[in-house]
Amino acid sequence: MKDDCFVFNIKEVSKLVGVSPATIRNWEKYGLIIPERNSNNYRAYSFEDIERLKKIKNLSINEHLNISSIKSMLDLTDANHSAHPNLDSDNQVSVKHSKKLMLNKWKQCREDSNYTLEEVSRQTGISVSYLSKIENGGANISLEIVNKLSNFYGESIVYFYEDGEDEDAETFVVSKEDREVVDMGNPNVHIESLINNRTSIMKSSIVTIMPGGGVHESHRHKGEDCIFILEGRLKIVLNDKDEYFINCGDSMYFKTSDSHNWENPGNEVTKLIWTHNPITR
Repeated sequence: MKDDCFVFNIKEVSKLVGVSPATIRNWEKYGLIIPERNSNNYRAYSFEDIERLKKIKNLSINEHLNISSIKSMLDLTDANHSAHPNLDSDNQVSVKHSKKLMLNKWKQCREDSNYTLEEVSRQTGISVSYLSKIENGGANISLEIVNKLSNFYGESIVYFYEDGEDEDAETFVVSKEDREVVDMGNPNVHIESLINNRTSIMKSSIVTIMPGGGVHESHRHKGEDCIFILEGRLKIVLNDKDEYFINCGDSMYFKTSDSHNWENPGNEVTKLIWTHNPITR
């Protein structure tokens, strides 16, 4: 596994997939999933592994197939995607761009905030050596660390996934085919930017969320958000206590300095327009 891959440990994966770590180990025992190992011999799961585990969960728990049948279904899926790499299923959104995390932005945020590595370490509980490796692209980063650093610097997680190239380019009209994909490493959330102008402060995206998908850990950052539901339903929890369910045709505004998490609570795909303004009065 490459050093700059974005990987998850088994505890994080179990939460994302919705099964126990013991279940994942059992699937591994039967050869349904074979994760790579890091230098300490711990399991290291990639985005592709998570997608595969979700398929296994569906075939095993929802479809009630036995191990032999699951292997046959997975082999067939693997063969189809090898022959047709851009093939989509009815319930899955393809990733158009390679997954990458803009690691240089961590250092940029730290320096813009006039923090030393030691100060960030004291306030986040992340070691100085690990922070240094993150900034130089020499370390794997878990979802927990991404959330922790994003909250500390007061930035949306999306900010760290955006390509910083061609910042002076001005694109006023974006065709459907030219929308840029913002890959957050979440297989159940697909984000397409509606603004390709690098100088834009406001961010607006079409977000497609699979059933059960979302960002389940509470987080906060500077700015304000406005959401408009195009299809389906969205659940948003503010400050770990106030729940809001917004349906097709509804909109919602909130300050992102309030802790928040969100998910698609239904059985259908949710699609929405999500606009973020990082500047507040």
